[in-house]
Amino acid sequence: MAAEFWQSWNDPKLSALVEKARSANADVLTALASLRMARAGLSEAQHALFPETTIGGDASHRHADGGSSDSFSASADMKWSWNLAGADLSNETARRYEALASEISVADAQALVEAETAQAYINLRSTLSCHITASFLAKNSA
Repeated sequence: MAAEFWQSWNDPKLSALVEKARSANADVLTALASLRMARAGLSEAQHALFPETTIGGDASHRHADGGSSDSFSASADMKWSWNLAGADLSNETARRYEALASEISVADAQALVEAETAQAYINLRSTLSCHITASFLAKNSA
């Protein structure tokens, strides 16, 4: 992912923090759930564009009073609604864009969590560095 800017700093602690934050953040988890729902809706809309078929069969053998009989049956059913106004195709297109928007929402939520985590980590490291420097200067000036 191009947004994984923090990896160029080669800091395993930062990478672990970012990964943990991404996997536990409520906004990211909500966006992922919305993406799964949008993809399911897209799949359903795509299936509506094609005919439904059902095929079945049955066979039986009956033995009674010294005689036997066999019976066989088969069935096939095909259903396809002619969509002259294009509602099914429009629905599929809308669901496709909904899924795309959900993918973008996931990426946005992840990027925000990554940036906030990296910023907090950098701020913490900077503060610790200032305290270490101040302590060193205080010791050496006394």
